[in-house]
Amino acid sequence: MSKTSTDKVKFLESRTVVDPEGDNQEFVAGKTYDMNPASAFRWVRRGVAEYVSTSNSRSDANNSSND
Repeated sequence: MSKTSTDKVKFLESRTVVDPEGDNQEFVAGKTYDMNPASAFRWVRRGVAEYVSTSNSRSDANNSSND
């Protein structure tokens, strides 16, 4: 079984992705998220997220001490 490639990004601003089926996804400023590389690139390009170095990241991506 192959592992799916992901990138880790930290959101600089909170954003909500509205899903027509009602499954909205919220990204909170100051939190880090693992996502597919295309989505990560899109958020970084928009200026609302930044890449997080995997060598310095914690195992708990949503650790509240990152706030």
